[in-house]
Amino acid sequence: MKKYLFAIVVLLIVPASSLFAHPHAFVDSIITFQFEEKYLEGFWIEWTFDKLFSAEAIMEFDLDRDGVFNKKEEESITKGALTLKEFGYFTYITYSGKTRMVTSVENFKASINDHRLIYRFFIPLRLPKENGKSKLVIAIYDKVFYADFDFTDPKPVRLTGSDFTQCHYELKKSRLKISYNNNDTFGGRADKKYTGVANPRVLVLYF
Repeated sequence: MKKYLFAIVVLLIVPASSLFAHPHAFVDSIITFQFEEKYLEGFWIEWTFDKLFSAEAIMEFDLDRDGVFNKKEEESITKGALTLKEFGYFTYITYSGKTRMVTSVENFKASINDHRLIYRFFIPLRLPKENGKSKLVIAIYDKVFYADFDFTDPKPVRLTGSDFTQCHYELKKSRLKISYNNNDTFGGRADKKYTGVANPRVLVLYF
């Protein structure tokens, strides 16, 4: 079961091919930018996994079946989730013309809400604010499209902290194209067509 929970990570070891059907995990992302005085300190990512994936994870790690991860259970799931570091937490950041994968996160926490598995963690940046003239691009995606990451919450981007009145953002489709096998039509987002090619959305922040 643990192999299933971390299959998103494991499958990235193998090059994309026709063996991979369209996504089997669906993850809703929320990003919260943290501002302090003259800097963008970083941002929080919150991932909410689909019900099926969550059910498997909760069955594996919520050993006392109380619907909450206690300290020991959370330590177990957090230890396994740290494998995500090897793949940059599926998060790509572009700033000053350079793109990089995330190499470290802080305050990683796993929890359960309404029978859904949730990961939440902070990515530190500490970038100077320039009255809306600085540009940061964030893309969250799985290269083999085993997992479908998207911004589906009514309020998927949030600003917190201080002095962010001149900051604004936009969500748009990226130029990146991910090809995958869409023969397996099981599951999927109700409002989305799985054509065999995916264009992840990117978040552009001006600050």
